[in-house]
Amino acid sequence: MKNHHTARAEAAETAIAVQEAPAVTKLIFVSAGLGALLSALMLFLGAGDPATTSMAVFVASPLIPALCAAIIWVPLALSHKTEARRQTSSAAAVMFVLAIIFFFVEWSARFELSLYFAVMLFGWGVRLQQQQLKWAALPFVAAAIALRVLNFPGEAFVLLILGVAMVAWPFLRQPARPQPTR
Repeated sequence: MKNHHTARAEAAETAIAVQEAPAVTKLIFVSAGLGALLSALMLFLGAGDPATTSMAVFVASPLIPALCAAIIWVPLALSHKTEARRQTSSAAAVMFVLAIIFFFVEWSARFELSLYFAVMLFGWGVRLQQQQLKWAALPFVAAAIALRVLNFPGEAFVLLILGVAMVAWPFLRQPARPQPTR
């Protein structure tokens, strides 16, 4: 059973996390969107066909998840260590390790990257208690299924559309501000 001091400390940490969550959420959306855009670029450069791709594209494609995790991790690691930032920073480090595993396991920029971004969005949505991050994972799961299982053509275009949507979403969707009463 928790004492009242522990309960107060947890309530204070939760309040700080709730205040910081929108800024961290924007960073996560932009990182996932940038990752999808870079994945699309790699596919346009030939990452989907190992026989015709250049060595630079072949090596850079699987590094995109690590780059996206670093985009989140570096600013949070260098900022003041509040609870939301500490949680997100450690989650970004875990995602960086997962990205390195993706690099060594498979050299594909299709199915795995879509699932990586879905895990990234859903994981942080659960951790930061942000519904919009959890729902944003669904298009990436659908893309992973459509691209690999259903062998849907045009994977670069799908990732391009998802990337633009993820980058634009936090800036287009502004939280409702309370109207002043007269």
